[in-house]
Amino acid sequence: MTRGRDLKRRVRARMRRTGERYTTAHAELLGASTAVRPLPQDTERPSMSQPSPRVADLFRRFDNAARDIIIKSENFARRDGSATVDPRHILLGVAGVEGLGSQALRVHGHVQPLIDASVIDDAAFAEQPHVPYSTASKKLLEQVLIEAIAETSNVISTQHVLAALMDAGGDEVRSTLEQLDVDMEALRLALPAPDPADRAAALEHVKTWVPPTA
Repeated sequence: MTRGRDLKRRVRARMRRTGERYTTAHAELLGASTAVRPLPQDTERPSMSQPSPRVADLFRRFDNAARDIIIKSENFARRDGSATVDPRHILLGVAGVEGLGSQALRVHGHVQPLIDASVIDDAAFAEQPHVPYSTASKKLLEQVLIEAIAETSNVISTQHVLAALMDAGGDEVRSTLEQLDVDMEALRLALPAPDPADRAAALEHVKTWVPPTA
């Protein structure tokens, strides 16, 4: 039995036992079973403007490569002199970090210009002031979490970030990828695509984690 089917079986068993709705039972089981790998003691968690404890905790789900994307995206914003970290900066992060996300980009488009633009000396920006995430980027990070939870994954990887960029990155991200001759349909098919019911349940779960964005 696959992990997704096993979770659905346990959700339905809980519904029969407790009378809960599917989304409630699904969220409760995810919350009870999620084993989150903590950050190493010497690792600085990526910052957001006054994050709630739950928002801060979601970063513990990021694997090392996905965490590097978040760190680099802020440095790209600093390099650009941008007042906020925007989805285009997160896209640069995906391109600049070795992982399933950047590999998928290379396979499905001529993305060398994007990879070249993602080369950055992170140490040069380490001491600069924090750059807040834009509303669009906060919503994008919510979508990243939804993608991972819907896939019943305890760890957020670079492919979850890229999938969220394609679904919620906005016109600028889509335009950038199209200019690089990325086959959008083939790329999306190569990334996680959870069942719609699982995604809806994940959305309900994320609402309890992440404060509403303006």
